[in-house]
Amino acid sequence: MAQRSSPTSGSRIELRRGLRSPLLDMELIRAFVAVAEAGGFTAAADGLHRTQAAISLQIKRLEEVAGASLIVRGPGQFRLTDKGEVLLDYARRLIALNQEALGSLDPERVAGKVRLGATEHYASRVLPPVIAAFCSAYPDIQIEVHSDTWAAMRAALGAEVDLLIGMSRRDERRGVVLRTDEVVWATSLENSPHLRTPLPLALSAPGAMFRQLAISTLEAIGRDWRLAYLSKHTAALEAAVAAGLAVSVFNHTSIGDRLRILTPEDGFPALPPIDITIETAASDPPLSIRRFRDFLIAHLKA
Repeated sequence: MAQRSSPTSGSRIELRRGLRSPLLDMELIRAFVAVAEAGGFTAAADGLHRTQAAISLQIKRLEEVAGASLIVRGPGQFRLTDKGEVLLDYARRLIALNQEALGSLDPERVAGKVRLGATEHYASRVLPPVIAAFCSAYPDIQIEVHSDTWAAMRAALGAEVDLLIGMSRRDERRGVVLRTDEVVWATSLENSPHLRTPLPLALSAPGAMFRQLAISTLEAIGRDWRLAYLSKHTAALEAAVAAGLAVSVFNHTSIGDRLRILTPEDGFPALPPIDITIETAASDPPLSIRRFRDFLIAHLKA
């Protein structure tokens, strides 16, 4: 008579086969992700505090295990192969799973790297002391801050950043609302660029929320305008307005006392408020990301 297999015999066979197959070394995986995210061996070596030769050797060993070329490299050339792109997604998940496994064994020890994207105002004025407090409480979690225009940060969510602090309109609200901020027109205290025709504007790069809001509002009331100053940095726009070069739109909380707020009495329509939100790229992020997100919400939510 043929022997009957137990319900678990199939899974045991698959497990034994898996144990005999090649295993991906986490150190090799870590080096591969570092090289891919840094865009080269030299920058990755600096970030990992290793020599470039050591990193190159680790990538070569990983390619031997994978049985495929992962990176195209040469003079002035660096890119992942198709199989490298596939492995990169798995590699990031393996690192996150490794961190979560260690965290579940020792809840007091949470390790990992969290990439936070933020608009300039938050990155330069709000976040530094909050992040410093978090790093003191969780020294094994590395925080990496990226700052750019709101449009650029939104595009980077999931690919280059794990968490995003930025702005959302009421009709497109995403994530957890930290606070609601008033949006205002501002001009110089000493000069009157708001009286000029066409109106000189200091604007951020195309795609920026405040740029779109300023232009659409002026066009709705039929007021002529011209671009007088262009910068993606809020501090530069504030300086241009303070000097009397142009008018611009800001978060009410981001402007100092060197600017004057323009009202409907000055001929500038009231602008809709915006929500400051925090978004998470993954629906089920690693423990390190969840800890940092919850810390930010607790310290920043109004």
